[in-house]
Amino acid sequence: MDWTVPRGECKEHLIKWGGLLCLSAALRRKVSIPKTLMGSWTIYPYMYIIIVGPPGQARKTTSASYASDIMHGIPGIKVAADELSKEVMMNGMAESIDGSICILCGELSDLVSVSGDKIYEFLTSIFDGKASHAYATLSRGKQVANKPCINMLAATVPNFIATMPPAVIEGGLASRIIFVYEDDVRQRKLFYDDGPSKIFMATKEPELRKKLRKDLGHIANKIKGEFTIESRETRDKIEQWYIDTADKFPIDDPRVVGYYQRKPAHVLKVTMLLQIAKSDELIITMDNFNQAKVIVEETEGKLLKVFKHVGANPNSTIIEQIKDHILLRGRVPKKDILSKFYRHADPNKLEEFLDGLVRMDIITYTGDAVDMPSYAARQSKKIIKAPI
Repeated sequence: MDWTVPRGECKEHLIKWGGLLCLSAALRRKVSIPKTLMGSWTIYPYMYIIIVGPPGQARKTTSASYASDIMHGIPGIKVAADELSKEVMMNGMAESIDGSICILCGELSDLVSVSGDKIYEFLTSIFDGKASHAYATLSRGKQVANKPCINMLAATVPNFIATMPPAVIEGGLASRIIFVYEDDVRQRKLFYDDGPSKIFMATKEPELRKKLRKDLGHIANKIKGEFTIESRETRDKIEQWYIDTADKFPIDDPRVVGYYQRKPAHVLKVTMLLQIAKSDELIITMDNFNQAKVIVEETEGKLLKVFKHVGANPNSTIIEQIKDHILLRGRVPKKDILSKFYRHADPNKLEEFLDGLVRMDIITYTGDAVDMPSYAARQSKKIIKAPI
């Protein structure tokens, strides 16, 4: 955060997840919460993170580039080539010393376009921590990756999420992904060559970059082993949280049920990463667990925006745009909405959309204007913000 925030427009939580990806790429499968604690499975800290937002509005690619800058060239972290197919990924894991690769993909669609929908099944299979993965090709014969591990940071738009097969969304690969949605920037600043920004870029930025790379290199090459829990009290509190929340999904929507079923694993992965960010000791602490919950839950407030076009009717996109337009501006004259969106539908159809939003208790009419005060208030309460 210290290294990136002063020289860019990205929201802090996008940068935060990029930092977590750097840690997970450094650790791969070298650390874990073992079966002695989990019973039938082992939790490794590797992650799939996808930043989602409208085209050009949230600096998605910029936030991913920070992670790329820090990781490239560090021994132990194998960053995959920009243009990837399933075969190239498999080859990279097979040739890697420890079966791991890190994918940094500015456009998720580029990754999928090469291998098609089969890439979803491949990524799902690798994520589940199998002992080895074998793959046969005509040119290379049979390839085997032992302890395969993929860390991935990618970016995309909601319209592309809607192209994913239903099985991917409702419990397949999507449940294994942390989706981070953003449609705005933290600030508007184009130049950084004057005042405090100039001093930062000349002195502190290169110093911080050097220290971060040194520490990440240490993590990638020196840390390994199994996590333990700091105390019986911490163990029991985490267990009780799981019992209390495992069958209660804050968002009643089939598109996110799979995510909530895997949420405990996501939280424990982030718990490990937060500990390694602070110390070489492999200990699960209550403080880190609580902070991990906040960081993970911060993404949930906008989770439905990620899937807003999935299974949508043909008019859903324009209805969402009308909602966003009103939510952003507050009270809006109805004639302004009709004039702004006339290219998408005729006035009668737009009137139908507005009437539907009224019936759903999303907007209200006040004279010749529309507003959504109650809906906006409800939405703001759902968004959980993590401390910076």
